[in-house]
Order: sequence, then C-alpha cells, then structure tokens
Amino acid sequence: MSPLCMLTGASGNLGRSIRQLWPIYFPDQQLVLIDRNSATLEDRQSTADLLARIRPDIILHCAAISNPDRCDEQPETASRLHHEVTAQFAAHARRCSGWVLHCSTDFVFCGDVPGRRHEQDAAEPLNHYGCTKLAGEAAVLAEGSGLVARLALMHSPPPGGREGGWHRVQADLAAGRPVQGVVDEWRTPIAYADAAAILLTLARQRRTGLVHVGGPDVLSPHDLISRLAARMGSPSCIIPVSRDQFRSGHRRPRNVALATRRLADWLASGQLAAAS
Repeated sequence: MSPLCMLTGASGNLGRSIRQLWPIYFPDQQLVLIDRNSATLEDRQSTADLLARIRPDIILHCAAISNPDRCDEQPETASRLHHEVTAQFAAHARRCSGWVLHCSTDFVFCGDVPGRRHEQDAAEPLNHYGCTKLAGEAAVLAEGSGLVARLALMHSPPPGGREGGWHRVQADLAAGRPVQGVVDEWRTPIAYADAAAILLTLARQRRTGLVHVGGPDVLSPHDLISRLAARMGSPSCIIPVSRDQFRSGHRRPRNVALATRRLADWLASGQLAAAS
C-alpha cells in the first residue's frame, strides 16, 4: 500500500506549486489537500482529529502566516500554526514511522552579520514570525521524524495562487508601472516552482535534519525586481528605496542570505543514487 501524503497550506503559493509538480515526483501516491476551507488547525484537538481521520504517512506542512507583520498582530495564531501544529505533526510522524516537512524561514537569523548564513550558525530571530518558525524547527529536530527546510524569499507565484506582494509586483511590471525596490536588504531568492521541486526531491529521499533552500545569488529586492522586469521585457522604472522608507515599523533582518552547500550535496547524492 502506497504511503498516504497530506499537504497543508494547499491553496497558498507554495502549496499550489507542490500540487502542480506532485504527479511527477509521486505519481502513484495520493495527496490529501488541507487548506483553511477543508480543515482547521486552530486548536490541539482539531489537529489530533485530523491526523486520526487521515492517518498520513507523509506530511508536508506549508500552512503559515508568512507575513511577519501579521504574525506580530496575531501572535497566538502564529505560534499555534508554526510551532504547536508542527510539534503535533512531528510526534505523529515519529509514532507511525512517517516523515514530516516543516517549511521554516531565513528570518530565523538576526541579519546583522555579513556573508551567507549556514545551517550551523546561531539563529537569533528579530520578530515573532522568526521565533515561531524556530520553535517549530526545534520540535521536528527533537522528534527526529522529518526535515526542516529554511526557505529563502520566494517569488514568481503560480497562476491562481493567493494574492500577495509578488502578484502586485508582476502586475505592475506587466503594465509598465513604476515599482519600488529595497536596496539595503539581502536574500537568496528562489522561484516558488523551483522551491517546490527541491522540497519534493527531498521528500522522495526522506531526508532528515536541517537544510537551507534558496537560489544561487545574493540579491536585494531591487536587484530581484530588476531581473524580473528584464525577463518580462517590462519598461517599468524600478525605483530604489531604503528599507526604512519602504517597510513598516516591524523589525526585519537586514541580511539573511543563505548558504546552500548542504542542499547541493544532498541533491547531487540523490541523482547519483538514482543513476546507480
């Protein structure tokens, strides 16, 4: 009997990207889709009931409040979704000899150190978003039942995905309207589709532990938007702004560029194993 797989956050941009690629990576396995309309994860009992009803062998936990400002405004909900639910999923995976993926974030780092951050570097989040994601990481690593994937800034959301900042950027670029881009924050951006393909590869390998998932280049948002504009042939003017001009008063890290050597090694070894 094929393992039963469950995807939370199925209607979000990462969830939609995973759904599109699922038949390629897991052609013979059923994927149960969980979103805010199909199930609630708001309390411990409802999550326990969901696990008892579905009994998943593999859990891809992509549900999140991905806007740091909203996490500060809804701290209890963020803690529940990012930490407590993750801990329940990790414990379930351990009990059934299954596997869980926790989608974490580059915002677990404080961002005041130059260069790229490695998996072994100390995590010191500046905001509630990063703190709750880090707590979820600890739960998965303590159970030893899955993978923590720290995701960099994701861009180029799939058609039909949840509306957000990148949808607005793409719409403005397509219309030739000016777009602001922050010049003094640095990330290692990756497209949603590329992140989904990597996560599904790691799921197929049943990797455990901690890994960084990001793109090859260290870019500011201004750099990234400029690249997207050039790719689209957009005549938009990309206006450079500082993070103090653009952002709200909520604390955000300045530099969270991720080192991805471990990811490259894992992907390479998986390809060698598949070829042998």
